[in-house]
Amino acid sequence: MSHALCALLALVSGASAAVIERVELDALGREAVHIALSAAVTPVVRHLPARGDTPERVVVDLPQSTLASKRSQVLAGRGAVARVRVGQFAVHTARVVIELARSARHAIRTEGTTVVVELVSTAGTSDAAPVPPREARVPQPSPAASGSAPDDRATALSPFIALEGGARLLWPNLDDPAFAEPFARPLRDLLARWRAEGGVPPAVPPVPGSPAAALLAADLQLLRAVDGADEPLAVLAAYESAGRMLDRHPEAARAALMQGVVAEWLGMGPEASAAYARMLERFPEHALTPWARLGLAAALRLRRRPREAHAALDAVLATARGALRCAALRERGRIARAETDWTRAAGIFRDLARQCPDLMAEPGMLHELAETLAASGARAEARQLLVTLRLPRSREEESRLDLLLGDLAYEAGDNEGARAAWDRVLGRKVPPRLRLEADRRLAKLEADPRRQVERLLTLAAEPLPADTRAELLVDAAEIRAASGATDEALALLEQATRLGPAGAARADARRATLLGETIRRLYAAQDWPGLVTLYAARTTAIRSLVGHAERRAIAEALTRLGLQTAAMELIAPLGMATAPPEARLTAAEQALAAGDVTLARTALSGLERTAIDTTLAARAVCARARLALAEGDPVVSANALGVCPESGALAGELARSWYARGEAAAQAGALDEAAQAWERALAIAPEGATRRAAALGLARLALARGDAVAAARALDEAAREASPLIRRAVAALVTASSLAVTTPASEGTHAQ
Repeated sequence: MSHALCALLALVSGASAAVIERVELDALGREAVHIALSAAVTPVVRHLPARGDTPERVVVDLPQSTLASKRSQVLAGRGAVARVRVGQFAVHTARVVIELARSARHAIRTEGTTVVVELVSTAGTSDAAPVPPREARVPQPSPAASGSAPDDRATALSPFIALEGGARLLWPNLDDPAFAEPFARPLRDLLARWRAEGGVPPAVPPVPGSPAAALLAADLQLLRAVDGADEPLAVLAAYESAGRMLDRHPEAARAALMQGVVAEWLGMGPEASAAYARMLERFPEHALTPWARLGLAAALRLRRRPREAHAALDAVLATARGALRCAALRERGRIARAETDWTRAAGIFRDLARQCPDLMAEPGMLHELAETLAASGARAEARQLLVTLRLPRSREEESRLDLLLGDLAYEAGDNEGARAAWDRVLGRKVPPRLRLEADRRLAKLEADPRRQVERLLTLAAEPLPADTRAELLVDAAEIRAASGATDEALALLEQATRLGPAGAARADARRATLLGETIRRLYAAQDWPGLVTLYAARTTAIRSLVGHAERRAIAEALTRLGLQTAAMELIAPLGMATAPPEARLTAAEQALAAGDVTLARTALSGLERTAIDTTLAARAVCARARLALAEGDPVVSANALGVCPESGALAGELARSWYARGEAAAQAGALDEAAQAWERALAIAPEGATRRAAALGLARLALARGDAVAAARALDEAAREASPLIRRAVAALVTASSLAVTTPASEGTHAQ
């Protein structure tokens, strides 16, 4: 391992990191092992007795230490030393295991930065207490297993083995006499072999012959499910079945806890909550009870109840220490992730890496840390971690890390770095889903968008799960949409909706976005035929996916092309009574534009009793004022002036209404009523034809009455915008009636 990695470890852990430069037997032939480091460390040494086929050994853990090479080493021994194994036990802990050829005592001394382990042969066994090997992370058996007082060691040492994909196994006490009975013994041996050799355990009988065998069978089924050899849901059923068979068995509490652990792994929040609650009720004083409380917090997180999850977690952290505290801190970070508080989550995970370095070596933790850092905006830091901190891991985990590393490189514009990371995934023997993810990402590196689409469609044509094929089609549609090929993109999305619920949900979300973008673009260009054509081609999708603003845009296009009925059906598909306020307002506005007073009245009926925001309230005032005008009541409309955001347009409509009433009154001989209506029109009309017409109407009335002053005043108002022809005609009327018009404006008129 490089010195750059050591520096990074020091940054994360908050302490200086040492490198194991060499491990060798004593050069003078003494029975001793020398461990030379680049910096002084304080070793943690345990002397473990022989057990079965495992020889007596001395285990030396070197905190804040790493190997000079990624590869583990095995050295041949001599004398009392059978062999020496050197490996990276955890992210920040190197381990040297000295296997003994015969029983011996050990002594430790340091010479500068070198740790020396001296061995002295004895006739008996080591005086070290028998402790299960930590590398298996097996809990010590304790009296609490049968329901007596809790054992403190359960909070100091994690009882779980971390598996791939976030799965965990609460390791059984294989030395329990209950597992020695005939039905359980073969399963116990399979578990022991898995711990020593790994791999996928063989299938076990579906109905084991005893409660103990049923529980061990569930353990083996979990290991098989993690490797894809068994159905995960069947694992939960197996633990539930075993739990019903166990009563006062020493492993009954473990069976109860594993039901919650597996449900949590499967993302089944309610089932996990129920299982953990049953565990807490049945075994309130058990050594594993704190882990059930922690599991309950995780289950509440899965159920999107963060406040309760925080409260449950705080109760655990109040007394937790050791591995339990580390696991609780990790859960705090996961709750922050669930709340999308990425900055807080990143801070928690940074602290976790410093405080609990062993935890960071568990499968998935480096990916979770880097992903959280990237989401918080610290993408360069996340990328550096993934590039530098590459300890030996499973092929599957290495591939997940490379997928993320490639994503970060691609976002940073480093296409070559992204290609190298994704190609590494294809170069490994990994599950098909990981190869597919690498292929999907590599398609993005094609320079020609059409080549990208072709590559994705080629993948989608392979015999893949329907949801996966749908996601590939959505990827292709997004590329075509970005290239401006909207119709082709929508066609691909429609194909995706017919393949699997997950792909369909993503396709609908992308289709809604794409339709909305297209509608807004056409509306901005006032392309009414284009909007109507789009609506005709995608009627069902538009009615089910787009928002009210987009519907309103299409409704306006339909109205402008004389398709008022279609516009109304789009705006209020569920009927006016149940339509949202904005939809009802839009329907009323479109109805008024189309001259449908009845529909407008229905849409506005009762809307004044609905709680709406300020903008909608102002639009409602305008709509009611126009409805009053359409019904021949300009008095009500006048009250809306100054309130309606479209007061200018409304004033023009109101002035035209008053002018029309004045014409009708004049023709009926009601000159006073006509004069009053034209005066109102003149008072509110903006500059333009209606204002001139009202002024000329008043001038006509004044001439008919012989009122020269009123006629001159009205003529002066009309002459401001009137054409020379109109001004000469009015002047002639004044002269013919022998009226003396002396205002400056009228003088100007005569002069013309």
